[in-house]
Amino acid sequence: MPVSAVLSRFTGTSFQKCNSKTTLLPELHKRGTIVVNNYAGFDDQAVLLAQEFFTAFGANETPKLKDLVSKDCQIITERGGDQVPHPIYGTFNGVHGAELFFSNLKRTFDTQKFEIPDVFGDANRACAHGTFSHQVVRTGYIFDSDWCAVFKIQHGNISFYQFYEDTAALEQAFEVVRNDG
Repeated sequence: MPVSAVLSRFTGTSFQKCNSKTTLLPELHKRGTIVVNNYAGFDDQAVLLAQEFFTAFGANETPKLKDLVSKDCQIITERGGDQVPHPIYGTFNGVHGAELFFSNLKRTFDTQKFEIPDVFGDANRACAHGTFSHQVVRTGYIFDSDWCAVFKIQHGNISFYQFYEDTAALEQAFEVVRNDG
């Protein structure tokens, strides 16, 4: 099933795909760009904000990232909630939570590759997907995964961001031992 169909089911909205050029961010902490074109005549505000988000994140521009999120934004990563086995799992709320999330990512991973073949959406929602390869700083293990990100936009800012990746591979790279009962 195509990613857009899965995300349409998740969000309750149909997405029109943009043709885009795959962008490689050799290291997340160095400048990178995302090229998205052929918006197919729909309101692309959310797509543009997603593009700005990835560009600022790739360039390590925390002040720009803070400007992109709403004061009451919610960032959900794997296993959202409070009881989490490492610093990038959980739910992060507000600008302070977003700043903590960005900081945790920077100190947790040395990104080797981050590819974004598609960013698509409408006026209030955007989705992106791709592949990445991170080296976990603490263990030295490589973590490769496909990924998908969902953005919701309100009043010109990112109000919701959720990231999906291979959590089993992530936990193996972190050497996390789970006791789920």
